[in-house]
Amino acid sequence: MLITALRNRVVSATAPLTREQIREFVPAAFATGAAPSMSGRYRFIGTSDIIDQMESVGFLPFSAQQTSARTEEAQRYAKHMVRFRHGDFGLDTSDNPGAFEVCVINSMNGSTGLQVLPGIFRFICENGLIIGDQVASFRTRHIGSDVILDEVSKVVALAPRIAKRVGDMRNTPLSNVEQHEFAQEAIKLRFPEKIAKTVEVRSLMMTRRDEDKGDDLWTVYNRVQEHLLAGGVSHAVVDGKRRSQNTTRALKDVTQVVRINQGLWNIAEAMLPEAA
Repeated sequence: MLITALRNRVVSATAPLTREQIREFVPAAFATGAAPSMSGRYRFIGTSDIIDQMESVGFLPFSAQQTSARTEEAQRYAKHMVRFRHGDFGLDTSDNPGAFEVCVINSMNGSTGLQVLPGIFRFICENGLIIGDQVASFRTRHIGSDVILDEVSKVVALAPRIAKRVGDMRNTPLSNVEQHEFAQEAIKLRFPEKIAKTVEVRSLMMTRRDEDKGDDLWTVYNRVQEHLLAGGVSHAVVDGKRRSQNTTRALKDVTQVVRINQGLWNIAEAMLPEAA
């Protein structure tokens, strides 16, 4: 089993993760109570209990990550995400097979309520996409763990619709101008306006493997997504009269990963012919 870890707070594997592996990289998933700062009205839902419930219906954890916190104490309650897959829910995207995922986001410090989102994992590049909030996004206050499987079933019901959308994107060719427009809109998701203007659009269109060569919307979308989230994008940094070049690092903050992923999906959907 191949395990990939980034700076202690992100872990993914080619086989289901064990409790020990998740605990090592994402300790907040095993918090036994809410952060001390939370009020008595806060109803705690432990992510470890959610993992148990998900596994009881065949959804197994393949990746997990959490937002870094300044202190070891704060790490125990930080915002985190666990991505689950089920053997019965593949996603055949032509020559780039993938898997449908259910993404569970939680925290014990009040930074987020429980969220259940649909996602896609592409095996060829190990990209984890999250479907845009215009398709589905379930949020709940911490009122009880009995709601989780009901909401998972609602997300799973979207799998055929999402698969059709992927097929539509694969069948939508983009001109060079349209690819440039897609990348320009995507850059705005990660960079402030002043920095966005310094990013070379072509750098987001570069292919890292033969399987990512192509001009269809799905392929372009995935190329751009990988560059934005995995890092390596060069941009200028201006400090007064001084100007230097910087390169982005892999994005690990859960809030930003979700926001950018959903934004990219929404941009891609807007470029489908029926949305014109």
